[in-house]
Amino acid sequence: MKPSIFSLLCGIAIASCTNTPKVSENISEPQMKEAKNIAQNFLDALARNDSTAILATFSSNPESIFAINGEFQKIVDMMPAARKMIRGISKQTFENTTDHYFFLNSTVFIYDYKCLNKMYEKSWVVTTIDPYCGSYTFQKEEGEWKIVHAHETWMNVKVDSNMVKK
Repeated sequence: MKPSIFSLLCGIAIASCTNTPKVSENISEPQMKEAKNIAQNFLDALARNDSTAILATFSSNPESIFAINGEFQKIVDMMPAARKMIRGISKQTFENTTDHYFFLNSTVFIYDYKCLNKMYEKSWVVTTIDPYCGSYTFQKEEGEWKIVHAHETWMNVKVDSNMVKK
């Protein structure tokens, strides 16, 4: 594993296992506002199921990692499955219960949140995940914020297929 990715993963582990402040000490108000806008734009793209915006947010760096429910994949390797999954969803809703931002420096921040998530599939199946825990590490690449590490945990999943058209 490359040292930069290892350092990033160590930072994420430390941030996840400690009670971190909502605002890192060296971050200005404009930087915090920018981070909040970046995270909200990503959640809005997920809610609208805007596949172009969702997929464009992820880094094309071959070392970027996506972890979901204990499995690790390189982001570039999981993109085909993500495209297929996105095609089956019409929209999502998020009711945030907690979120926070942790800045590693001015070009890297981690956005963590826990919420109730509902995915509305085009087949009329509604999947409720409560809680849904997400952690996204954004890094500025060539002037744009990209997700270089993502970690999602789906807990207490309830699938309501009563609405499925037969």
